[in-house]
Amino acid sequence: MKRLDFLSEYAVNNRHYNVDKEIESGLAHHDIDFRVNVIGSKFAKPHHIDKALNDPSDYVRVSAIENPNASKENLDRAIKDSHRYVREAVVRNPNVSKEHLDAALNDDEDVVRAAAAFSKSASQEHILKGLRDDKEWVREHAAKNPNISSENLHVALGDKSEYVREAAAVSKNMTPEHISKALDDPHWTVRFAAVTNRNATNELLHKALLDKEETVRNVARYNPNFRGKV
Repeated sequence: MKRLDFLSEYAVNNRHYNVDKEIESGLAHHDIDFRVNVIGSKFAKPHHIDKALNDPSDYVRVSAIENPNASKENLDRAIKDSHRYVREAVVRNPNVSKEHLDAALNDDEDVVRAAAAFSKSASQEHILKGLRDDKEWVREHAAKNPNISSENLHVALGDKSEYVREAAAVSKNMTPEHISKALDDPHWTVRFAAVTNRNATNELLHKALLDKEETVRNVARYNPNFRGKV
């Protein structure tokens, strides 16, 4: 929103300008998009965010709780919001705590649990809880977590769903041991994912040349770690 950007720059250079008053006024504006942009401002403070969490529009409440200036109290309140996307937005906030992630992983809505399982702030215990979820989509998000540990990758590679195993097989945290396990998977898409992994060794890629699926054999030859005739 250009108006708010202009006012923000003006405020930086004019100590007499009342940014607080401008944000308060903006939160009462009739236009939802205007309120969304106002509360997304870097000048918004926790008391502004608290007020925005009363907004009837879930779009405004999401924008409010995504603001990195949100306090613990703001996040505590938003994790109990009636709308699932507001609760999901709590997980994306850089100030999210262990307690917020605990609550999100116990949420009734799988979209909230999936976001928590994928969060960069999630601990290995959180990721493991996500991998034990009843919903395949939540387990898949847990397997995709960029911080997933070796132990949790083993859990993901043993999942009953090939989509979860496939998500694990492309992880940058896969070791040759994990990749070897994935190359023995009964589903060809998991083996395909394994041979695309940059951590696959030349030895494992040659093992993949014996795969019964032509696509897996062909892709193995084009992994950067493959040595030999393509």
